[in-house]
Amino acid sequence: MFQELTEQHSEVKDIARNNPCISLVMPFEPKMTDEEELVKKVESVVIKIEKALLGIYPEVEVGAVVDRLKEVLEGLNYFTHKKSIAVFVSPIIDKIYYLDMQVDEKIIIDGSFAISDVINCKKQMHEYLVGVFTGKYAEIYLGDTVYAVSNVLNNDWAQREAVIDGNTKLKKILLDKFSQSSNHGIKRLLQAYKLPFFMMGSVNALRHFKTMKHNVKHVVKCISGNFKKKTPVELQAIIQQHVVDWHKVIQADLISQIEEAKANNKIAIGINEVKQMLSQNRGKLLIVEKDFICRQKKAALNGTVNHLSTDDGFFYIKNGLDELIEQVLENGGDVEFVDKHDLKKYHRIVLIENFDPDLL
Repeated sequence: MFQELTEQHSEVKDIARNNPCISLVMPFEPKMTDEEELVKKVESVVIKIEKALLGIYPEVEVGAVVDRLKEVLEGLNYFTHKKSIAVFVSPIIDKIYYLDMQVDEKIIIDGSFAISDVINCKKQMHEYLVGVFTGKYAEIYLGDTVYAVSNVLNNDWAQREAVIDGNTKLKKILLDKFSQSSNHGIKRLLQAYKLPFFMMGSVNALRHFKTMKHNVKHVVKCISGNFKKKTPVELQAIIQQHVVDWHKVIQADLISQIEEAKANNKIAIGINEVKQMLSQNRGKLLIVEKDFICRQKKAALNGTVNHLSTDDGFFYIKNGLDELIEQVLENGGDVEFVDKHDLKKYHRIVLIENFDPDLL
């Protein structure tokens, strides 16, 4: 049985009449939102939760758990640079996580919600970067699957054209310097935006840029052609056919991150290596096959679950994978799910460290 709230993206489930448990996932971005407005939003969520609980549980039980929820939310950090929060409250425990991800609001008032379900609350941001390369300039555009791309970097080399003409050797040297300069700008953008990256340009231009160190980081696809005089709207039309299946774009981007991390020995592959890396407080991106969650029970993780029994109140930790996800989120990391078999050669689960290839 489900009890839906009227506000978009909100949902309340009431499955069993047991001790009330609250799971709350909501946007919380103080650096982008006025504090007074954010406080009012938090207060309205509490009212919504209390009303839903009173329709299921005795008033005395509701009062105890709502008081605990209010106490937790009154202690929110309004100086955080995170984007959202996940809050879990029962009569005997409470826990809050600050998340670096944009989410849709979700409210669950029973113990069915697991911390792994937080990942499914992520907003699907269909954004990407497009690099247009010639021998004279590089332009980087930020786009999405709805609006036309917009320029975020223009590294113009056209003023050097007169020097380059007629001197093949000098042209090669200057093109290398131009590529290095553009590569630095691309690297900064990829670090800032962390989005799938498409490269567009002539065959020669793409070949040259791909030889420059780290230019291929997060490259989902190279698209060859003459794009010198294309407007942002025209570029959007060209790229559209490559982003229609956005799910495949994201999966390809994650695989490229895995391959780069493996090449730099900054990855844990398989459950045992992942657990070892997390025990050292390392690892910022956990990538796991979706059905791994369903089939891997506590026993499958070699008995690593300690305090995680729902009988002990930790209702949001259902199995050993939830424990791993909790550790990653507590360390300020992120989690992504991929399709079945996508990580077959990586034993279905990997953990990637943060690293700067230039320092390796």
